[in-house]
Amino acid sequence: MASVTTSTAAARTDNMSVAKASAYLLMSPRNFRLLLDQGVFTKAWGRGYDAETILREYLDHLHSVVAN
Repeated sequence: MASVTTSTAAARTDNMSVAKASAYLLMSPRNFRLLLDQGVFTKAWGRGYDAETILREYLDHLHSVVAN
């Protein structure tokens, strides 16, 4: 039963709009778009953003900022 819950939760975080993706990362849509333009996030091109992917990309960005 846990796998059903996990896949349901995963489905809710796929194909997110900019508004939902930015809320997921606790930032404004404007800041999300700025980071998108800087290449921090991979552009979705009409398919939406995946939560796991944008979280990994954002954490990689934060690590690089702290390292410099």
